[in-house]
Amino acid sequence: MKETVSVFMDESGKNKNEISLIGSVVVPNNFYCSKSVMELNDKLKREEISFHLTDYKKSQLKDYLNLFDLFVSNENLLRFNVVAFKRGRFSNHMLKGKIDDMVYSKIPERSIYGSLRGYSSFTEVEANIYIEYATDYEKRGLDKLIKNQLNIHSLYRYDHFKVVKAKLIYKNTEIGLEFTDACLGVLRNIIENRDVKTTSSSKVSRTLIYKKQLVYELINRHRNFFEHIDLFELDDKGLLERIDMRKYINLFQSKYLKEKELYGEVAEVYGDSKYHVKRKPRKIPYRQ
Repeated sequence: MKETVSVFMDESGKNKNEISLIGSVVVPNNFYCSKSVMELNDKLKREEISFHLTDYKKSQLKDYLNLFDLFVSNENLLRFNVVAFKRGRFSNHMLKGKIDDMVYSKIPERSIYGSLRGYSSFTEVEANIYIEYATDYEKRGLDKLIKNQLNIHSLYRYDHFKVVKAKLIYKNTEIGLEFTDACLGVLRNIIENRDVKTTSSSKVSRTLIYKKQLVYELINRHRNFFEHIDLFELDDKGLLERIDMRKYINLFQSKYLKEKELYGEVAEVYGDSKYHVKRKPRKIPYRQ
């Protein structure tokens, strides 16, 4: 008996001073090829919808909620594995010029392997891997490297999976990749939990308020999914330490509610939202 899965890998954060996240989502093909997912995929290809949290606008709220509602409604079928690290941690090493070589030869494979291993003890799994295209990935032959590494690991550890293909694909061509990108963006906002008020100008960032509102709503809708993200931090010894997402989530929600009370959340959500945030008078000007 065989099962085919699609694996989507993406990266968030390349600045040496920020948290870098490399994550992968595994989705069974019998779900990914369903009518509802393919309809959303067609809308993506027709450019009727787009997902990139860096450029998030409040008008996109419903699209993001629909995306997560669709995928996470089958959360028992999904596996989301993320490795977090800081490039700056290696900046004093004698081989600091090799940081990117180390990152891309090790961490993507660790992220995807964590998603595939133990997927099934009784079923052989064939995996197709899709990685968002980047010039650096192409130069490094990352797709070929990952396929080779994972198949070697599967044989060495007697796992029950085989990577059939791994390929680089452009953004807005697979909704599974956009879902992975959105998951990483939400995860980054939860972990960083930035202040909506900037210390330099003492103004509130309207954009960040909208993002945090989205994240808050997604947590309320799909708390179990976010609490069970397999998040690992790369330590100084090259080991992966599991991180409890519940602590990050509780801190994020507590801070968001406090900020909403202090600054008056004015970002309106669409009318059918179960978690509608009512308009309050704002107390300080917003940064455009």
